[in-house]
Amino acid sequence: MFSVLLNDVKADPYVDMIKDYYRKMEKISSPTSKKVYHISYTEQIVSNEPGQSIKTNVNIYSSEDKFYYYTGLVDLFQDANDAFLIVHKEKMVYHTNSVENSKSKRQFSSYLKIQEKFFETGKILLSEVVVLNGKKVARVSIETPKELDPRLKVVRTTYWFDIEAKKLIKTKVDFDSSYQIKSKVTEYNELNLNYKKKLKKAVFKKVIDKKGQLLEPYKSYKLVVNK
Repeated sequence: MFSVLLNDVKADPYVDMIKDYYRKMEKISSPTSKKVYHISYTEQIVSNEPGQSIKTNVNIYSSEDKFYYYTGLVDLFQDANDAFLIVHKEKMVYHTNSVENSKSKRQFSSYLKIQEKFFETGKILLSEVVVLNGKKVARVSIETPKELDPRLKVVRTTYWFDIEAKKLIKTKVDFDSSYQIKSKVTEYNELNLNYKKKLKKAVFKKVIDKKGQLLEPYKSYKLVVNK
């Protein structure tokens, strides 16, 4: 195992790899015509309350004009005309206007700017190469820069990056002890930019039947329309 401790983020080759990866993600953040993306990841949130932990499996399917988000707890279907938020535990279906694609792009861009700030001014706490499942993985932990908004409550972020495949496989965000969340771990399972199935059906037809009633999977749910 090779390990180094550095103060200057700009001097670390593994940070450069992760930065390049995020730049690539920004360029392909939205599918082009006829393309469908499938993104799968697992997210575990640990609370500062002892024994409190939530693990969620997320699957996202997106095309140029549609977006499907599944977690098993909350699902979201959206196209150019409609958005349906389904909260399974509460048995609620919320029908609203769709969120502008440009707005989601701006949100992703803001997230990338925060990452860039980490890489430019954060202090490296750990930079090493470890072997996971027979693969060489760079593990980099960066302390939150003082310039970053303190309301985020982020103490440090750790990245696991597959050196050969050149992809991010895991991140861990550690929060300040004053925050309700202790940590958030995200494991990236799949990034398929050439998903074969097409998202043809309008999202309205995924939830509502021809009579304007909720389809069978949601028959016992309450529909709230806010359009």
